[in-house]
Amino acid sequence: MSGRKLIPSKAFEKAWARLGIEQRKAAERAMSRFLEDPSHPGLNFERMQGRPGFWSIRTNKGFRIILKETDDPSTFMLADVGKHDIYRRL
Repeated sequence: MSGRKLIPSKAFEKAWARLGIEQRKAAERAMSRFLEDPSHPGLNFERMQGRPGFWSIRTNKGFRIILKETDDPSTFMLADVGKHDIYRRL
């Protein structure tokens, strides 16, 4: 493990509660992969255009986790999780 950390926001926790079991499992796998290796090709870790400090990772087809940079470069806030349209909620 690299020392990276993920901190859930209130919005993430609310969105998490609405996910089904399969989406949660996929999100857990994605978060684990991110902590191990953010460059893993399946994550498609990328900076969000027009949203400074925000990044996204893929959990599975159609679902994403939105990450926000923090003051600590090894820590990201989990900002949101859900279908691809979560980009519009920011």
